[in-house]
Amino acid sequence: MTVQHDLFIAYSRKNSRFINRLVEDLKSHHVDVWLDTIELEVGDLVSLKIEEAIEKSRYFCIAISPAALASYYVRQVEFESAFTVMTRDQRESFILPILVQPVADKLPARLDGRHYLDFTRRNRYSENVRKISRKVRLHSDDFSGSRWYKSLEISSLGQPTGIGALTQVAPTGSSYCIYWDKGVVDRVDVFQNANLINYKKFGYDDRGRVVENRMYSPDGKGGWHVEEDVWYYTYHPQTGRRWKKYMKYDGARSGRELTYNEHGRQTEENIITESGDPDTSYGYARKVFEYTDDDSVIEHWYDYDGDLIQVVDSRKQSA
Repeated sequence: MTVQHDLFIAYSRKNSRFINRLVEDLKSHHVDVWLDTIELEVGDLVSLKIEEAIEKSRYFCIAISPAALASYYVRQVEFESAFTVMTRDQRESFILPILVQPVADKLPARLDGRHYLDFTRRNRYSENVRKISRKVRLHSDDFSGSRWYKSLEISSLGQPTGIGALTQVAPTGSSYCIYWDKGVVDRVDVFQNANLINYKKFGYDDRGRVVENRMYSPDGKGGWHVEEDVWYYTYHPQTGRRWKKYMKYDGARSGRELTYNEHGRQTEENIITESGDPDTSYGYARKVFEYTDDDSVIEHWYDYDGDLIQVVDSRKQSA
């Protein structure tokens, strides 16, 4: 069976906040991760999709915590499927345990004695992420080549990363082909219904982080031209993570400035001119994003006087 993913992560939803951060940081190391909240679509047969994803992954990671050990899906569906693949294919190092919370109960016999990475030691977090990435990623830092994905995003550490590996261009919907040149993303081709509609080129700073994102589209004469809107990125001086994203239009008087927290989540959106002043041609001046315990988003919209004019709650929209 064709391998499509570098790593499958089995975890308890009670550990979602940590796992989401871990996935973001693994992506910044070019690791393609299968995660249920990203890959599963409405109507999918969950057990079947999970078993297929484990079969198509190069490694299986189990995030150990009290909640994970108590979870039927983690132990009886995901771990058992992984153990079957490991024994059948004689892949001794297929299962990679990580400890995300201390556990009082004894580990399952099939995990007992297997070396694990201890993420409860917070000062070892970055080192452990690097250890996982070195173990599982398909290509090294000097990799040159291309891979297909369902979607594209700029990670919180400023790296273009793909989501949902594909074996080839999708016949329907969107797909992205990412090209690396000696470990650096050089170009991303964007396809819709298997047709190339545009491509992206990136500019980097001296630390290898994206500072500019330009999109090129057909010019109608057999060539390409750069689109008017260009994204510019800046990074927090202490954490080194993406801090602000500013979209500028050629000839326009303003753009959008997006601000992020230390976990890479968007916290604010401001409509401002290049001088930093609000642009009063929009219907709002500022949005503030609030995240609930279940990862839902509540948007607070403000006018140019700082007065609240609208609240958009994603939980109500999906209800």
